[in-house]
Amino acid sequence: EASQKSDITSKVKDAVNKLNSVGGIVYIPHGVYTISSQIVVPSGVEIHGAVSWAHFNGYPNPTVIEATYLKDSLFVLKSKAGINGVTIIYPKNRDANDSKNPYSHPATIKGSGSNVYAINVSLPSSYNGIDFTGCDNHYIEHVWGEFFNIGIRVGGKNGVVRDSHFTVNVLRGDTLEGIKRAETEQIVINFVGSNNEVIFNTFTFGPKNG
Repeated sequence: EASQKSDITSKVKDAVNKLNSVGGIVYIPHGVYTISSQIVVPSGVEIHGAVSWAHFNGYPNPTVIEATYLKDSLFVLKSKAGINGVTIIYPKNRDANDSKNPYSHPATIKGSGSNVYAINVSLPSSYNGIDFTGCDNHYIEHVWGEFFNIGIRVGGKNGVVRDSHFTVNVLRGDTLEGIKRAETEQIVINFVGSNNEVIFNTFTFGPKNG
């Protein structure tokens, strides 16, 4: 349980720690919450929000996590861990006055082992979105995002990225200046030593590199 508009960092850490070695689901109900330090998700544990589709403005009653400005990834997924049904926002990066000089950070969601996954996740203001390099059998589905640098970085064997949607120019305010900057900076999917990677039904609009 968590009250809306509160910092739920300690509650989430306590919950995932209780599931360490046994696995299970940590459910975060719909609402807007803050997480102020890195959450390491143990093997076999899923962080689960309240929605079954990924879009910041397109689904009622989402679970929204406002991330503070860490020097580390917000979520680190150990093998067979995942995240499902949440929106993660860096509030300052969505501010029109700050979007020209966004806060840079490592990937919001980082994999650290095989069989990690991210499903039904919205990332409307990450600098780097998901990093599953070195993660065999990774799985990404229904990720929607606007990002400033790299949307998804993948590596390892037998990974899948499917049914995802990136409109990266939106963070620049749909101005000509913003679109030109997006066309010179952003990479939607970056492959690092991938082997047998499948990309299916993934859409992007605005970047220089798809």
